[in-house]
Order: sequence, then C-alpha cells, then structure tokens
Amino acid sequence: MDSLQRELHLAAAMAFGVTMLVFIAATLRAQSRKALSGIGLLGTFVSLGLVAGVFGIRWADQAVFPLQSRYETFLMVLMGVGFGMLLFAATAGLPALTDARGGFSNAVCAAGAGLGLLFGLLALREDFEPLYRPPALKSIWMTIHVPCLIISYGFLYVGVAAALATVVPFLRGGGTAAQWDEVLHHAMSIGFPFLTAGLLMGCIWGQEAWATYWGWDIKETWAFITWVVFLVYFHMRFVPGLRGLASGWVVVVGGVSIGLTWLCMHLLPESLSSLHVYN
Repeated sequence: MDSLQRELHLAAAMAFGVTMLVFIAATLRAQSRKALSGIGLLGTFVSLGLVAGVFGIRWADQAVFPLQSRYETFLMVLMGVGFGMLLFAATAGLPALTDARGGFSNAVCAAGAGLGLLFGLLALREDFEPLYRPPALKSIWMTIHVPCLIISYGFLYVGVAAALATVVPFLRGGGTAAQWDEVLHHAMSIGFPFLTAGLLMGCIWGQEAWATYWGWDIKETWAFITWVVFLVYFHMRFVPGLRGLASGWVVVVGGVSIGLTWLCMHLLPESLSSLHVYN
C-alpha cells in the first residue's frame, strides 16, 4: 500500500470516528439534535469521499476494477455504509434526524465503518497487493455480482443499526413505534434489492463460469440464508402483531448472518473447496 492510500485510509477512519461522536451527541442532546445530525451527515459525506479516494487510487493502479481481495471488499462495504447512511437520511426524512434513535443508528454505522477501516488496515495486510485473476474472474457478471452483493452488506448494516435503535429499551421513548417502523423499513428497502440482485447476478455468473447456476457452496448457502432472514422481515410487516419490535429483532439476526457470511465462512474447513474465497 503506497503512502497516499494509507494516509487517506487513516483519514477516513478518523473522519468516521469524529462523525460517530457527533451522532452520539445528537442522540443525547435533544435541543441540538437536528443541527448535530446535519453536521454528522456532512462528516459522513467527507468520510465516504476519503474511502472512495482510496478505492479509486487502487483502481487506477491496477487498471481493473478492484474486487477480489478481502481488503477491497472492506472498502466496498464501507462505501456502502456511507452511501446507505446518506440515503437513509434522504428517504427516512425528518424522523431520522429529530428522533434519538436516528442519532443512535447513525452513530452505530459510523462506529462500524471507522472500526472496519482500522481492522482493514491492521489485519488484512496480506490483501494489499493486487491478486492474479483467472479467466472466470474476468467475466462482466463477476464485475456486477460482487459490488452489488458487497455494497448491499453495507446498506443492510444501516438497516441493522436502525433495528438496534428499535430494540434498545432506553431509546423507545422518542417518536412513535409506528413512525420508527417506517424509518426501519426505509433503511431495509435500500439494501435488500441490492442483495437480491447480487444473488441473481451470481447465478448467471456461475452458469457462465462453471456451468451451474447454484452449487450450494458454503458462501452461496449462507448468502441465501441471509437473504431468507431479511425476506422474513418484509413478510412480518404484513402481520400487524409482528411489526415493530419483533421484526426489528429479525433484522438484528440478519445482521449476525451477514457477519457470518462475509467474515467467518472462510475460516471453516469447508471453505477450502469454496469458489468464493478472496485469495
């Protein structure tokens, strides 16, 4: 990793850290919440620009879209978190800015992004160098499938943060349960279509590269499990007694499933035969 990439990477981590502190203040200070939330969103925009800068430099250095190593997937996920936070504020509207739960969920997102950048810098050094890409990884479907799926994880993390704000007891006093249920639905509606499209594009890529649409690879299986968990959430919204707190817990379970799919599956012995290991 060259010095400019490292400096931008560290600057992005610091920017997300400061943004987290601003959103924590927005959670605790009701009178200044709207103004602090606006400052926090500005910090999110700056942080996103710094991460995009790291990604862009890597893209220019490699002359191909960087999407194979774990480090590169970290950058894509964290860009998804940044975009998701901004889209969350834009689609959810004022409740996300004036409710304590909005500040809390945004603080969780910023904290996750900052910690993710630090983890990426400290723990993924073996992934900094560009990797050889065999012909199967040069397909146009691969270029669509991986960013779509990985960025969906970042978007869905925003939904998981909103769900945590739903289930944390001391935050339930702000606004109404019905109002925040709609806010959570907006957040989830950002990421789920990307997850669905990513799975479909992966099927097409699998048929082109390995003559099978679905092979029940360990990562394929867990990506499907994650998709089913979030699908259950959307179905629960049609049942009045299951909206709100119950459906919020399902989204939290989906967040755990994302973590297992993305970060843990490659640690299992079955992953040795997986087509989805990053290196």
